Amino acid sequence: MQLPPLLAAPPTGQPRLPGYWLLLAFAVCVYISGLGGLFIPRNGDEMVYAHIARLTAASDHWLPLVSELTDMRNTKPPLLFWQSMVASDWGRNWQLVALRLPSVVYTLLITAGIAFAVRGISHSTRKGVMAA
Repeated sequence: MQLPPLLAAPPTGQPRLPGYWLLLAFAVCVYISGLGGLFIPRNGDEMVYAHIARLTAASDHWLPLVSELTDMRNTKPPLLFWQSMVASDWGRNWQLVALRLPSVVYTLLITAGIAFAVRGISHSTRKGVMAA
């Protein structure tokens, strides 16, 4: 399988292009720039969980989780709601960016961990970035 020019290893003796890092940084910036939008890939029940987090924050207690939706079951762990409560400053800053950012940060940290692990095993920065 032949790799595209951006991802192919440079010939011996030539400096490596920062193409991998630029591509990765571009992808992260594009995704983060749309965090507040309605059309970003997201959890289908996101608004239900935001509702539960908002009402629980308004109660000034961590537990029990509060909801006015009788037909909706809570299928997520309390940590998800607590994360939303803290990220929204206990309900004072209800913006989609604030609610989604912690999950993106977790994802980026896991991705960085994978990149460093693959780099450590293979001794190749290229393979580590490709894994990320």
